[in-house]
Amino acid sequence: MVMDQRDKTSVSGREPVYWRLRDSSESDGIVVVTAWMFSKAQHLKRYAEFYASCKWDSLISHPKPLNLWFPGRAKNLALRILDELSQELEKRPRPVVFATFSGGYIACLWKIYQVFQGTCDGVDCTLAKYKLVKDCFAGQIHDSSPVDFVSDIGARVFTSPSVVGGQKKIQILQTSGRAAGKVLDFFFLKRFQAQDLALWTTLHKSGEGGPILVLCSRDDHFSPFERIQEFCSTMTELGWKVTMVAWDKSAHVDHFRRHEAEYKDAVRLLLQDAKTSHALKRNLKTDSSSLGQVELNQTNGTTARSSKLLSGQFQDTNRGSGLVGRIGLGISKL
Repeated sequence: MVMDQRDKTSVSGREPVYWRLRDSSESDGIVVVTAWMFSKAQHLKRYAEFYASCKWDSLISHPKPLNLWFPGRAKNLALRILDELSQELEKRPRPVVFATFSGGYIACLWKIYQVFQGTCDGVDCTLAKYKLVKDCFAGQIHDSSPVDFVSDIGARVFTSPSVVGGQKKIQILQTSGRAAGKVLDFFFLKRFQAQDLALWTTLHKSGEGGPILVLCSRDDHFSPFERIQEFCSTMTELGWKVTMVAWDKSAHVDHFRRHEAEYKDAVRLLLQDAKTSHALKRNLKTDSSSLGQVELNQTNGTTARSSKLLSGQFQDTNRGSGLVGRIGLGISKL
C-alpha cells in the first residue's frame, strides 16, 4: 500500500511529528502515535502500514527522553500535535484514537488529555480548535503502558534493548540514564511526586473519550503487569470501557512483532469500536449490530466479537497457559 508522508519537522531540535496518509483521502479515522524513547520512523512504519490497511491515517511523534522529567517540553509537543490534528479535522471531522507506547504517555499524551480536561497550565483550553479535536476523541491504545513516573523505571525503559534497538548502546545509556535520574530526583523530587499524581488523575478521567485497549505482558520488567492490571481495574470501576490483552511472554514494546495476529485482531476491534463511539457522540445512524461491549475470547485460535456487557469483572481465558490471555473489562460510558 502506498502512503504519502508529510513531515512537519521544520524546526531543528524538535521532536519529529509527521503524517502517514493512506493513498485515499477518505480515511475512517486518525491514529495519533506517541512512540517510545529513541524510536525512529522505521520502527513505526509497520504500525502505520497496519493502520492504513484498516483505513486509518497516522500522525506520529517521537518524544525526547527529557520530556519525561520536564512537563513543559511534553506540553509543547502536545500543542504541536493538537494544531496538526485541528487543521486536518477542519477538512473532515472523523474519529481520533491515541496510541501510546511505553513512556509516551508521560512524555506527551497526558498533556493532550489535560487540554481536553481544561487543566493544562498556561493554555487556553477553551479554544475552538481544541474542542474540535476533543469532540473527535474516540478511543485509546496503550502498548506496554502505562507505568508510574519513577526515574529508575524511566531510565530502564529508555535503555531497554527492545527500545534502543541493540545491545551496543545499552551499557553507556544505562549508566548515564540512571545517573541522570538520580540527579533529577535530588533536585525535583517533590515536583515529580506531584507530577505523578497529576498523571494518574488525568489518565483516569481520559476514559470519557471512548474505549480503551491495553496491550501488555506478564514478564515485562519495565511496565510491571501488576500496575497495568490495577490501572485497568480502576478504569473499569470508574465506568470506562477497557479491554486488556496480556501475553505470558513478550518483550517491552515488542508485542506486535511477537504476536502479530492477536495484536492486529485486538486493534481492529478497538478501531471499529472507536468508530461506533464517535458516531454515537455525533448522533449519527449506525448499524445496531456494532453496538455493545467488545469482548475478546480465545476460541480455537480465533477472535470472537460479542455484544455481552461485562459487569467490571476480569475474564482471563488463558491464565498460565503460555498463550495470549485476553480480558474484557467494564462497560461503555459515552
